[in-house]
Amino acid sequence: MTQYLITTFTDSTGQTFTEVTKARENQTFTVVLAESKEEAIKEYEQDKGWQDFIKTLTEETE
Repeated sequence: MTQYLITTFTDSTGQTFTEVTKARENQTFTVVLAESKEEAIKEYEQDKGWQDFIKTLTEETE
């Protein structure tokens, strides 16, 4: 299934804009909560590690 990133923002005049970005075939989108770009990367890498670990456990039990 194709991923889409939907971004909504309001400009200084109060007008709301919505943009839709389609992920390319070799691209995925992940949203993380962070105070900085560096923290976002750290959070993503930690979460990705857990996802890989869970995937490994799932594959071993099949």
